[in-house]
Amino acid sequence: MRPVVIVTLLGLLCGPLPAVAGDGWSLEKVVVIERHGVRSPTKSPAELARFASEPWPEWPVAPGILTPHGARALERMGAFLKARYAGRELIPATGCPAPDSVFVWADSGDQRTRESGRALLTGMFPGCGLSAHHRVAGTDDPLFDPWAGGYCRVDGEKARQAILARADLDNLGPDYERAHERLRQVLRPGTTGSATADDRRQQIRSSGDEIRLTGPLASDSSIAENLLLEYSEGFPMSKVGWGRLAAGDLADVMVLHNLYADLARKTPYIASHRGAPLAGQILDATGLRRGAATAEKPGNISVQPVQVPVPDGARFILFMGHDTNLSNVSGLLGLDWALEGQPDHTAPGTALVFEIWRNPASGDRGVRALVFSQTLEQTRAAAVLGDANPPASAELRIPGCASDGDGLCRLADFQRIVRDAVPADCLLLH
Repeated sequence: MRPVVIVTLLGLLCGPLPAVAGDGWSLEKVVVIERHGVRSPTKSPAELARFASEPWPEWPVAPGILTPHGARALERMGAFLKARYAGRELIPATGCPAPDSVFVWADSGDQRTRESGRALLTGMFPGCGLSAHHRVAGTDDPLFDPWAGGYCRVDGEKARQAILARADLDNLGPDYERAHERLRQVLRPGTTGSATADDRRQQIRSSGDEIRLTGPLASDSSIAENLLLEYSEGFPMSKVGWGRLAAGDLADVMVLHNLYADLARKTPYIASHRGAPLAGQILDATGLRRGAATAEKPGNISVQPVQVPVPDGARFILFMGHDTNLSNVSGLLGLDWALEGQPDHTAPGTALVFEIWRNPASGDRGVRALVFSQTLEQTRAAAVLGDANPPASAELRIPGCASDGDGLCRLADFQRIVRDAVPADCLLLH
């Protein structure tokens, strides 16, 4: 069995993306799946102590919480998205949007997603007092975590075999070994053995519908991301990896996080099940399926499992979730990206965008997939984004979809690709 290939570059784009080629096309609707903003580590410094030889820095908020800096950076992304799509006449350039034309649904289970939805809307429409919709705060939303609700169940052995078909867990390859050693030099300089002192064998464990990778890679992934979050939050460099990690070195250790996400979240069998509810929302937006729920006021909305009350008139629809959701949906559709200046493929604030276009003259409709992500430096500075300082971006090729040269996947092809990628029983959730 060959060692897994850690990163595949399909091409990088920085700066404004080109408009769709050809005359007559107009932007009909946009669906966005976005990760929350910069948060503190989900474990406290005391819980993290066993992974390093020195104490971890204190954060300004409790574990797993969106930071004020993270909210500001996300407001900048909101302002960028507003400018981009106001320029395409999808949303208003000034003032507040018409009721129900802009709809943001956040994962109810975490403060960081609910508040990220609010921060993004504040950046898009300052002074309008908009908040994200969500289920009852603190409860699970199976749209973002279907396994928590017992939906779209997986076969544990099939999931295990699907991962093993892609990687030899006992030989993850030289890129992994180099990244693991670099992380050890940061965490435990002068020592030998596991970077994170996790000496367990790499294993795949299943409990009910939950499939987990355990061992050094899983620990490495989590710790590497914590180091990236320190830099993104704006910690002094003396506190980023205890002063042993420069900005350029983050790419070295983030190989571990990206590899873990690729195996545990993007493996097609797993991604097709975990990403199914969000894929259903994308299909809804194309008009293929319709949900029964109706729009209600922002805040604590109680709806049936996996149903989201997206208003019929919504033209900008955004789902504020986690890096897991970005990995699941991109794995389901076979989308890959690696952006210049951002070593984390699903960094805080990363937005996976599906633009739905229409040609009124011919009646044709098409879809274009894009990704936007602030660079490390933009996030660290909570920098204003715009034509002079755009986020990193890429136009994504949708496997199995031929374009007519205008950058669009024809709608019927796109719908077929999504339906074929999702297990048949999982499409009956809504």
